[in-house]
Amino acid sequence: MRLLLLLAGLLFTFSAQAQKISNVDFDEIKRETTNPGSPYYFPKQLTRLQVSDSTLQAKDYHYLYYGQVFQSSYNPEGSSEASEAFTKAFAAKQYREALALGAKDLRAHPFNLRLNTEMIVCASQASGRRLAQRYANRYFGLLRALRGSGDGHSPATAFVVVSVDDEYTLLGYFNLDYSGQSRAGTTDIFTLKPVAEASAAGSQQHFEGREIYFNVSQPLNYLGNQLRDK
Repeated sequence: MRLLLLLAGLLFTFSAQAQKISNVDFDEIKRETTNPGSPYYFPKQLTRLQVSDSTLQAKDYHYLYYGQVFQSSYNPEGSSEASEAFTKAFAAKQYREALALGAKDLRAHPFNLRLNTEMIVCASQASGRRLAQRYANRYFGLLRALRGSGDGHSPATAFVVVSVDDEYTLLGYFNLDYSGQSRAGTTDIFTLKPVAEASAAGSQQHFEGREIYFNVSQPLNYLGNQLRDK
């Protein structure tokens, strides 16, 4: 599991302190998502997400994506996985069966971006455009929140992820391939191949630079707390 790879470089346990990282103010996120009187109160917003509320705006997705770290259910490793049953059905192109299984998985892990992209495929094949669009709205809403967290060009302006798996989602979105990966403090650094050498082609999205940076302080904080509690 990718999160366990971080253990090799984990030299200290992170405390659960709020802070501003790149464009994400975790002090504000915590204040708004834990306040029942706030329009961004997490339980209320999560219900809107789960019923595919089409009126959710960019700011709603921002508070949802980053507000999950203050919930007792937050698990950056488990939230990026899908059930074995779904994975098998999807691989076999049994889209109708996979659609029902994936919907159950998403109720448990609503921010699983990789699963959400596969559900777009399932819905388009087994149900139709309307349901596929509902999953697409969720996927792109959360992805825009991630993209807006920074520019990925330096540790100070790194993209802020709450799951290591989301790094790979963003790499795929930008159609990037990498030749090396390292970690410095709370920053994951990917050395990028020239676009011409990338394995995929045709992306309309662009990222200029030889390296891309991701802040992983929240997954590390979770892992540090788990180690401390053992």
